[in-house]
Amino acid sequence: MNRAIDAAVEAQPAWAALTIRERVTKLRQFAELVKGNRLALGKTLSCETGKPYMAEAVWEFDSVAYVIEAACEVAMHHYGTSMPLGVEPGYDEDIQFAVHEPLGVIACIVPFNFPAALWAFKAGAALAAGNAIVVKPPTANPLAVIRMHELLVEAGVPATVAQCVTGEGSVVGSTLARDPRIAQISFTGSTATGVSIAKDAAENLTPQSVRAWRQRRAHHLLGRRHGSCRVGVGGQVTKLRAGLQRCQAVHRAQLRQGGVHTTVDRGAASPLKLGDPLDETTTMGPLVSEAAAKGVEQQVNATVAAGAKVAFGGHRKGAFYEPTVLVNVTLDMDIARDVEVFGPV
Repeated sequence: MNRAIDAAVEAQPAWAALTIRERVTKLRQFAELVKGNRLALGKTLSCETGKPYMAEAVWEFDSVAYVIEAACEVAMHHYGTSMPLGVEPGYDEDIQFAVHEPLGVIACIVPFNFPAALWAFKAGAALAAGNAIVVKPPTANPLAVIRMHELLVEAGVPATVAQCVTGEGSVVGSTLARDPRIAQISFTGSTATGVSIAKDAAENLTPQSVRAWRQRRAHHLLGRRHGSCRVGVGGQVTKLRAGLQRCQAVHRAQLRQGGVHTTVDRGAASPLKLGDPLDETTTMGPLVSEAAAKGVEQQVNATVAAGAKVAFGGHRKGAFYEPTVLVNVTLDMDIARDVEVFGPV
């Protein structure tokens, strides 16, 4: 980790010294390489995460290319500002202006559920602006992220500018967060990890862009509120992208009296097929690991023990967990208040 940060710190000034046009040209070439390798990249992502191949894994790399291209456009049009003359007494003849400069080295800590897409959101903007990055990919599934770093180098981005180091978050992530040479931390992940990173970063007052699910009664993602939503549920159960291992997924539906049976019947009849994510007829693969599936199983079992009922689903086989609907869930149960089920429930 220290060697990676050393290299990034040393390489960043030369990267920042390039014109925006030069940086953007390399990043656009990277986006073209992603498009040209989308099928191979998608296969890697499908095999390491369990996402259905074409519908989700390949689609995610289409998103990567789009996000990188968008970051390039923003960088090309991220203009400075000036203050009108005479705003403050004594400065009537002065021109006051602001220009945007890169921060330095950005730590990018990427979660397992959308590793490619969330990497693009963090890395694209940082690199286009002239920063270097040190990326900590997800522990369970880092291979697609590593492959994208190889394509960055192929596109002309210096390897020293785009570092990628695998390992446990408690070691790699904490080392990044504590290092005073890191100019900013971009993190997406769990509550506990977000709190730990914030504590580590506080030693050096390192700015953070943290998006972590807070398992509190407020039910909100930092920067975006979620929770119990009144929604039309017909068809919702068929949209299980990433097996509902996502913080924006609707997990709680408040239904008017009389709507429960219709919703459950529609859900039970939905054309979901669990199986090999490389099979194009599969609509939902396994969760990211067997441990993740066991965690979902434990949460469902605890809710049933508290008085809820399983309308359909509720079974685990290895890393697979069936799409599940629970009914008779009361507001005093943990699953309705403080717990996010990171799975198809």
